[in-house]
Amino acid sequence: MFRIESKPFHEIKSDALVINVFQDESQLPADLAELDEAINGVITGAIRDRTSSGTFFEVASFYRPKGLLVTRLLLVGSGTKHDFNFEVACQLAGTAARHVRLTGAREIAFLMRGELSAERRGQACVEGALLGALEMGKYKTRDPTKSALDSIVLVPSKPGEENELRKGAGRGRLYAEATNYARGLVNEPSNILTPRRLAEEAVALAKEYGMQAEVLGPDRMKETGMNALLGVGKGSNEPPQLCVVRYRGSDSHSTTLGLVGKGLTFDAGGISLKEPDGMHYMKNDMAGGAAVLGAMKIIGELKPKINVLGIVAAAENMPGGGAQKPGDIVKAFNGKTIEVLDTDAEGRLVLADAISYARHLGATHLVDIATLTGSCIVALGEITTGAMTNDENWATQVLKAAKFAGEKMWLLPTFQDYRELIESEIADITNIARRRVAHSNARPAGTIVGAMFLREFAEDTPWVHLDIAGTAWNSRKLEYLAVGPTGVGVRTLATLVLSMNANS
Repeated sequence: MFRIESKPFHEIKSDALVINVFQDESQLPADLAELDEAINGVITGAIRDRTSSGTFFEVASFYRPKGLLVTRLLLVGSGTKHDFNFEVACQLAGTAARHVRLTGAREIAFLMRGELSAERRGQACVEGALLGALEMGKYKTRDPTKSALDSIVLVPSKPGEENELRKGAGRGRLYAEATNYARGLVNEPSNILTPRRLAEEAVALAKEYGMQAEVLGPDRMKETGMNALLGVGKGSNEPPQLCVVRYRGSDSHSTTLGLVGKGLTFDAGGISLKEPDGMHYMKNDMAGGAAVLGAMKIIGELKPKINVLGIVAAAENMPGGGAQKPGDIVKAFNGKTIEVLDTDAEGRLVLADAISYARHLGATHLVDIATLTGSCIVALGEITTGAMTNDENWATQVLKAAKFAGEKMWLLPTFQDYRELIESEIADITNIARRRVAHSNARPAGTIVGAMFLREFAEDTPWVHLDIAGTAWNSRKLEYLAVGPTGVGVRTLATLVLSMNANS
């Protein structure tokens, strides 16, 4: 999949050689000057002619440049040196991969420059290229492998970097493959990826990596009192499933991290039916669950010395004859009663029982991840994941992992004042804010209200809620990523586990 080539530029053979250039380089550094001289001033000519200005993701392509053995030389804009970081490096690699895949290239070589360690550059090149090259055309009748990459070549920028590049590239491959695995799950239509099929996927993943798996069907849920999750699935012919993948890294470790994902394989809204326009996107309402399984895949490969629970609450939210109705009251696994005012606020219901069950199984720290609220898209768009917590120190650790993984997240408040918005007159809590904003049809603080609801089930366990409603699906034509599922959260969750392992 990847290899290191410690050769002079003119001896490297590949379908494409990618070099990143910066906006604020007034003159070529020594490494590029040497290459530029060997290819008769192509780089300085491109900069002079503004063919390559260094602006973000701008690509200048040169076919069979004299002096090189590569088919194409690509100069990819990196912005300013100040703005260059791991996330940008990944995006540059994805941009290059998406550019060359259209030419039928099967191999791409990178000389990644900038103030990153060799290990991080190696990871960014491989991770970004594999994420960028993936197309979501599984069900097209054309050959989906036609634009796939077979090999990635990493070129050291200075002697002695080979081992660090190799280490980073291995991590990047693992992270990208797990993220692409999650993207593939999210992209499956709901007539194929049902709750039972998602449960089978969890069991197969556990078996592959020697982990334990448990699946609770409707009968077990009823026995244990998981009526919030059961209620969501009542309107569907597909029974809900609670999937548990248990990784035990240490018998003596006191920490057990519970990763909890929303797994709505389709969400029609139940009796509170959604508008038909865009409802087909609701196959992605299990993106949180997919992220948890993707992270468990990385954990199974790297085998950290802490204990991890991966829990996916899977269901379909349909308006069948047995569906729960607005005004119904259900009792959750932890004994709290919920007045269901809106059946389309179902994600928090399935997570309520899943979070409580994670605590029951011994989770000492919790992260839940879910496409929970449209309000989060209004607040943060498709760019940033909303984070909420009951423990600022724990949130700091999670957000630090997200930054290191190159995923944007932002902490929103969960002041106790918001709690009154979910107070019910006839039950413990409501599943949406009972009142509306004065002079408006909008309900207040929709994303935060969702978190305040979940907080009731995390109780005193350090917990972070990640709302990926906007970031789970890319609808923009990005230079570095295909339209469709993003796999957001996989790399953050895995990085968090590894950071906890390192600090233990």
